[in-house]
Parts: sequence; C-alpha cells; structure tokens
Amino acid sequence: MLDRDRLRRRSLVTAIVPLGLAVLSVLSVACAAPVPVPPAAVVAPAPAVECGRIVPDDCRLTFALVRAVDPAAVAGAKLILMDDTCPPDAACDRQFAFDTGVVMVPQALVAGVAPEPVAYHVSGAGGPEFVAPWRGPLPEHVIARIPPP
Repeated sequence: MLDRDRLRRRSLVTAIVPLGLAVLSVLSVACAAPVPVPPAAVVAPAPAVECGRIVPDDCRLTFALVRAVDPAAVAGAKLILMDDTCPPDAACDRQFAFDTGVVMVPQALVAGVAPEPVAYHVSGAGGPEFVAPWRGPLPEHVIARIPPP
C-alpha cells in the first residue's frame, strides 16, 4: 500500500512540475517583453495668478477653494485675478471681513470671440471660507485689470 501511495505522489508531481515550468516560462517571456511607453502627456500651462490686495496666504487658500469648486474653469484660465471687492481708496461696510472677487480669464478664443470670464465671490469671517458664483457686474477696479483678448 505504501508503494502505491508513493507511486501516486510521484506521478502527480511529474504531471504538475512540467505544467508549472510551462507557466513560469510563459510568464518570464511576457515579463521580459518591452512595455511600450506612452507619449508624454500634454500639460496645459498653469494660469498666472495675481492676488491684488490679498495677502499671499489668503490668496493661496482662495485659489484652492475656487479650484475645488470649479477645476475646469481654473484649468482653462490663462490668468486668475483676485482683489478685495471694495475699491481701492474706499471704505466699505461689509458683511464679512474677507470679501474677495476671483476672476478666471479664459485661455482660448471660441469662434474668434473671447469667452466671458468666470467669476466667484469668496468670503469669510477671518479669511477665505465660502465660495459662491459672482452675481451682478464685476467691480470696475477688477475689470480694469482684465487684459484684452
């Protein structure tokens, strides 16, 4: 009985080992094959960001908030303008201590016409906290900073 079990094990091993070697050889050939490298991805240039009268830390946070809300507009912008909603040399009565307009000037012309800039209103008690689409006309001091197409 013992010899019969030993014989079965040997025949099983001799059947499995060649199968395993065949699988290993196929895998080694597949792994040795060169992997095609995709062409370099075209990366759109990062938009220029002008912070206006916004301090750098608040400008970075404002940019991050707007990018989280509208990544497509940020990616399609050639220029992003920020400034306080209150005109320079003016005193404004405001609801929030931080009250900023963010304007994204698009990169491309559509059918030869410059698309309208996309604008957001960013506000907060002590810094940038809330983002909402801009309502109404943009402040004149911000419009003056938008370059011609």
